[in-house]
Amino acid sequence: MPSDRELGSVRQPRQPASTVQVELSLEQFLAGLRMAWRNGEVRPTATPKEKAKRGRRRPDRLISVTALLRGWHEAEPWRTGRELLERLQSEQPGLYPDGLLRTVQRRLKGWRREVAHALVFGAAPVSTEASAEAAPGKETVL
Repeated sequence: MPSDRELGSVRQPRQPASTVQVELSLEQFLAGLRMAWRNGEVRPTATPKEKAKRGRRRPDRLISVTALLRGWHEAEPWRTGRELLERLQSEQPGLYPDGLLRTVQRRLKGWRREVAHALVFGAAPVSTEASAEAAPGKETVL
């Protein structure tokens, strides 16, 4: 095996790193930290797993009148959730308290979202089997 001199390279003895190089490296490291937080965590185990969506906690009190509310909404889409609830309360007094207002508003929001989606993307083809199997009062997500 040829020696280092024969190859034309001369090994220099190892010298301790100078403090200037260490400080420069430290500055570079700190500069990298300024931007590192923007990239977020790179390890896949660092983020928690998504929890399953929580189901209903209470029985749906509007399930028996959802089709009626939807019909009113389709006939007069400019009506608010409060107006629909007041109309329901006048037709069936004592059964539906004011506390259901937010639930009616959520249903109305979903129905309006469906109409907007159909206007933007066209009517989604719905098979007759899927619509027949869908329980009344259940919202379908597009």
